[in-house]
Amino acid sequence: MGVGSALAAVQVAVDAVAAVLAAAGPGGRAVEGQGAVEAVAAALRLAGRLEAVAAALLPVVEADGLWAVAGARSLAGWVGEVGRVPHARAAALVRTGRVWQEVVPATGRAAVAGDIGVEAARVIASAATTPARVAALQEAGSVAGEGFLLAQARVQPVGSFRRLVSRWSAAADPEADERGFREAQERQFV
Repeated sequence: MGVGSALAAVQVAVDAVAAVLAAAGPGGRAVEGQGAVEAVAAALRLAGRLEAVAAALLPVVEADGLWAVAGARSLAGWVGEVGRVPHARAAALVRTGRVWQEVVPATGRAAVAGDIGVEAARVIASAATTPARVAALQEAGSVAGEGFLLAQARVQPVGSFRRLVSRWSAAADPEADERGFREAQERQFV
């Protein structure tokens, strides 16, 4: 089964869920109690995994260039249009896909597999902002690289994990924050 046919099967399943909800009518209850709790949790996990699938496929779409045939001026513009999302979110998805492919491939695979949430995977990708941080993420055998962050993403809530990655980023390239501060000060007095 290829990606296209697998996604078509997902579409059929989502259509079936939508039909059940529609049959319940406005204010109707298609599912009750614990079943509703489990359905919401499953829907959110699946939505995250599908977003991870899209991000993982975007480098392929970008390389093929077929997005430009639709008249879009950028890949992010095309993603925004076909995904019906704001440009900023589309651009973030494109960047995440690139970073997963080029810098932290295990993170992308973990998000697609559902081993970590897509938000945690996006946080890891957001750490790849300087050459020093990229090198730290990619360092083979490192106890503090991508593998460390993946292990933490599996056990920490996203808010705590975001703070950890912020501290990790500062430790991986302490000069980056200082450079950013100096550049901001220089812009302020221009």
